[in-house]
Formats: sequence, C-alpha cells, structure tokens
Amino acid sequence: MFQKLVTAPKFGHMSELMGSIEAAQLLDRDRSWVLELARRGVIPAQKLPGRTGAYVFKRADVEQFRASLDEPDNETRAAS
Repeated sequence: MFQKLVTAPKFGHMSELMGSIEAAQLLDRDRSWVLELARRGVIPAQKLPGRTGAYVFKRADVEQFRASLDEPDNETRAAS
C-alpha cells in the first residue's frame, strides 16, 4: 500500500527520527526534561503542526547531545 518512504520536513527518512519518549530513553532521562530542552532549543527538534504537535528529534542530534553530557560541566549547564 504505502511503498514510498515517508519523510518529515527538514529531517529526511523516518529511520533517522525519534519521538520524545525514545529520545528520553536514549538519554536516560525523563521525557519532560527532554521536552523542556527542546522547547528552549538546547536539543535540536522540530515541532509537528497542531495544538498538541509532538516534537521530533534527529537520532544523530540526540546522540551528539548525549555525548556532550559526558563532557565535564555540560550536564550542569543542560539542567539549568
């Protein structure tokens, strides 16, 4: 039925994308923490249209952010 790959604006193939729950699991954090950082632009994300539009994250961005948390003092800055 749907044989073409679905793509999201600015991001590319769906396999490169994740929602806030998966991003939170990858970062070993609460979903609310991830969403707050996305709202503030600390973690790059795209908000989907609509009143309750979800945030969509590029896997590479979340992995890069996770790596930055391992650097000294970065976790304190990300939490504030």
